[in-house]
Amino acid sequence: MANILILSYDRPLSARLADALSVGGHTVEVETPDCAPASACASPIDLVIADLERGDQPATGLLRQCRSQHEQAAVLALSANRDEADAVVALLAGADHYVRKPVGLLELLARTEALLRRASAAVSGPTPRGFRDIELDATSNSVWRNGRRIPLAPMEFRLLEALINRRGAVITRSELLREVWRSSSDKRTRTIDLHISQLRRKLERDPHNRLVIETVWAHGYRLGIREQSLAS
Repeated sequence: MANILILSYDRPLSARLADALSVGGHTVEVETPDCAPASACASPIDLVIADLERGDQPATGLLRQCRSQHEQAAVLALSANRDEADAVVALLAGADHYVRKPVGLLELLARTEALLRRASAAVSGPTPRGFRDIELDATSNSVWRNGRRIPLAPMEFRLLEALINRRGAVITRSELLREVWRSSSDKRTRTIDLHISQLRRKLERDPHNRLVIETVWAHGYRLGIREQSLAS
């Protein structure tokens, strides 16, 4: 069972969704987006459902606030905007999943449960694993590099985990879709690109011993280390 925070001005939708999630055994808090997400729940949040409609705060600001204050939580963004660019911006700002409104309650519940399953699977591993100077601890959903903790969203964690499991070998886009997104649809390839881009920005910070996520043309991705001397 999970702790879920709903941020929305749409009171009828929030009430229906909260009731349905509570019946499923989850603990649910409902707030408006202009309330600080961190103040809404005393317990750690497992999932934030953020409605991006209206309000004084821009959608990107709300999502970044959710991500910074609830690092380990999955974030599901709701929006009535049909523009693909809006989805891209939301994912880059910290959302793990993007759902366009109007959406049926049953579909929204199913997507919510799917996100919670993926987040739970990301922390179910019993022991730390690693690749070169990266340590991945699936029991706490934590990633460390040279003693520095790197905050990752649940889907970024699963993506890095899949890359590490290959030990430098190539993982194809189809394999990523199956292992990380639990999907066989090729319509999510843009989502893979966005999450790879975010993961690169968070990991590739040491120019002299640089972890790289290499794009292997027409195949997929792999992890490697680009070593560079201090004199170069």
